[in-house]
Amino acid sequence: MITATLSVPCYAALRIVLRQLSERREAAAMDARLVPVVRGKWPGNIDVLPRMIRYFKHGYLGETDKAFYFSIVLYMLENIR
Repeated sequence: MITATLSVPCYAALRIVLRQLSERREAAAMDARLVPVVRGKWPGNIDVLPRMIRYFKHGYLGETDKAFYFSIVLYMLENIR
């Protein structure tokens, strides 16, 4: 019973990891860079979603959270060749 319950999440996690590995290899083969990704604290970046909804409803067009923007800039700076 436990293996049947855990097999679906393990399979999904394995597919995600293998897809990311494949994308990294393809980018390296083409001497390209990956698109910057916002790293949330919760699985699926669910913690980022409320901020984005709040800015969409109450903010100005193009307005973002400074920490959100800063995390993208840091990611880009860390991955410059």
